[in-house]
Amino acid sequence: MRAQGSSHTTRTVAYIALAGLALGQSGCLLAAAALVGGAAAGVAYAHGKVCRVYEAPFDHAWAASRTAIAELGMPLIAEQRDHKGSGFLETRMADGERVRIYLEEERRKFPADAPWTRICVRVATFGDLPVSERILEQIGAHLVPIRLAPVPGPGWTPATPLTPSPTAAVPSAPTAPVPPAPLPPAAAQPAPPVLPAQTSPPPLAQ
Repeated sequence: MRAQGSSHTTRTVAYIALAGLALGQSGCLLAAAALVGGAAAGVAYAHGKVCRVYEAPFDHAWAASRTAIAELGMPLIAEQRDHKGSGFLETRMADGERVRIYLEEERRKFPADAPWTRICVRVATFGDLPVSERILEQIGAHLVPIRLAPVPGPGWTPATPLTPSPTAAVPSAPTAPVPPAPLPPAAAQPAPPVLPAQTSPPPLAQ
């Protein structure tokens, strides 16, 4: 009897251990799934903000943004700005979706450089690219957008050479037009016949 009881206890402990191991593995899988889902959500959130840079001081960009949303018929719900050249405007779409417009003045290296302001638009949580582009286009109607050149990466080559190649063919100078060939001379006319010289008649006899 003692041996049977010991065997039953051993089996019970084994079942409990297996159940704990299964729960532990399930927990790991759930944690891994949560991490993957959180990373995907973070990427979607980061891509939800659409930004452009404009050649304008912060005050001009702020006024242009307020004017743009008024032109689009969007109400100004809230606004906040500081003395360091940054702030945001909050508005709403017709369907109630929240829209935030973030502004931040870009620090330039030289005082003589024209000021830049970065303006970003986020629709709801994960963004709406067509709506953001439409709002930025309306703001850009009052400002000058900066067309930033792409940063060259490894293996980057320009589509066209920036400087002429020394082996490139040099175009020849334009040549003067060739004058038209002269027309052939007209056929020679026959010379008029030479008449014999006229002699005076002999004098009449007396």
